[in-house]
This record gives sequence, structure tokens and C-alpha cells, in this order.
Amino acid sequence: MKTWVENNPVLKFLYNRIYLRYVLKIRRNVRIEDYGRGNIVCIPYDTLCDDLHIKFIGNHNMVKIGSGCKLCKTNTIYIQNDGNKVIIGDNVTFDQDVSIVIGENTTCEIGSECLLAKGVRIRTCDQHFIYDESGNRINRSQNVRIGNHVWLGASVIIMKGATVHSGSVIGMDSMVIKDIPENSVAVGKPAKVVRTGIHWKEY
Repeated sequence: MKTWVENNPVLKFLYNRIYLRYVLKIRRNVRIEDYGRGNIVCIPYDTLCDDLHIKFIGNHNMVKIGSGCKLCKTNTIYIQNDGNKVIIGDNVTFDQDVSIVIGENTTCEIGSECLLAKGVRIRTCDQHFIYDESGNRINRSQNVRIGNHVWLGASVIIMKGATVHSGSVIGMDSMVIKDIPENSVAVGKPAKVVRTGIHWKEY
């Protein structure tokens, strides 16, 4: 979305309510369910989406996707509560059935030139609350950050509070629950670093 649109509340409203609901449906297969107000989606013309489903249950949330991205079939972004952000960099590829679930004023940030294989799951929240015997909440939501040029293998799960630093690879069917250093390979549940100092190329 152009800056002059973002800074003008009237144009932003029209963009959200008219452009997103009609033009995007014609140009790309993007489905938006908006059960709140003030929610914004920014998708450049050169980003390709094939059956992307975005659902808002809350207010003043944002999904911003960079240029040159390719989002294959049946990908979903589910946002609940208020003030959440999904920010995806440039030239990112989602294989099919990638799911992002965020809530409680958290941010999921994915850097540029990342590759997310089939069935990747990213969560900043548990969606249900857990309390200790004193009534204190013990499973608060936390931000997730994926650096630049990260490869998440098939069926990888990235949990709340985790960071995967730039240049790293997460092996198939692994679960990340903490920080993974840059240029590393991590595998397992929970994921543990098995190699450092690596570099990877898509082709």
C-alpha cells in the first residue's frame, strides 16, 4: 500500500473495504474474512497468491507482504485480538498448507528470501489460556522472528518466542522453541543445532 494511503484514514478505509474485497479477488485468489475494524492488508502487484486465506478476529491488525513473493495453495493467516502484525519480506516462497496464527498484540516477522516448505506452522500464541494454582497466566503470547534467507523444512513448527536467525535451515518435522543462531542447521523436537557455519542455495 502506498504511504499516502496509509497516512490517510479515509483512503485507508476505502482501500481496506473496497480494494481488498474486490480487486484482490479478481487479480489473485485471496480470501479475506474481517470480523473487526481498522485491519489492513498490503500485497504488492508482483506478489503471487494462490488461495491465500486471511482471517481477522479483532481490530487494528496488519498483514504486510513484500514484493516478488510466491504463496502457493491453501496458505492461511489467522489473527485474533487487537494490534497484531504479520510482516513478510521480499521474494519469500510459501509452499502449500503454510499456517500463521498470531494473537494478543504480537508480531510475526519473516525476512526476505525465505523458503517455507509444505505444512510449516508458525504461532505466537496458544489460543487458550493456562493458569497456575495462584491464578497467574503462564502461557503468554510472544513474538516470532524469522531472519533473512531462512529455509524451514516440511512440517516445521515455530513456536511463540522463537527466533531463527538469518541463513539457517530447520530440518523437516522439527519444532523450534528458542533462538537458533545464524547460518546453522537445527533439527528435532525441540530443535537443536547440529551444524554451524553453513550456507544454502535454493538451486
